[in-house]
Amino acid sequence: MYMSEVVRSGSRVLFFLLVVLSLIPFARLHAADILDEDLDVFTYTGEGEAWKEQAVTIPVYPEKENLLPVNILSGQFKYFLDSTSISIGSDDEVIRYSVVAVSKSGVRNVFYEGIRCDVKEYKTYAYGSGAGPFRKMSSGWKRVRGFGSQGYRSDLVGEYFCKGEAVPEKIENIIQELKDSF
Repeated sequence: MYMSEVVRSGSRVLFFLLVVLSLIPFARLHAADILDEDLDVFTYTGEGEAWKEQAVTIPVYPEKENLLPVNILSGQFKYFLDSTSISIGSDDEVIRYSVVAVSKSGVRNVFYEGIRCDVKEYKTYAYGSGAGPFRKMSSGWKRVRGFGSQGYRSDLVGEYFCKGEAVPEKIENIIQELKDSF
């Protein structure tokens, strides 16, 4: 009897440890989100001056003939960038672009976004679905994450937009990287 009680008791302890260990990644993600929100208030450039975003104009809705396929690792969607919407802010160095995400069933979601290479953050300025139009959106800067349905931004940062923390010198370099990926 004594041995079976020890085994059952040991199983409970092992089960409890497994549950606690499985929750650690979620706690880390939640803590990172809290810290990211606090860091948004204190975003500075390398020179110690406060960074300021330039005025943004929402572009025209993407046309099919201007879409470039993007090699993204996500299996849920196919992604395309509107080559005519890609810009690099002359004052704030934000890379802005329209991205089209097409689901396996053919549903189109379209976003006009910006990415900051120096701090790996993104902002969504407008969204749409189907044939449009864009609807403006007020969104703050958020940390680029490498997982889930928004993981495509991590691939854009790492593969096409940012070389380390540096912004490409020309839009043509980004477009050529996109074309070379297929």
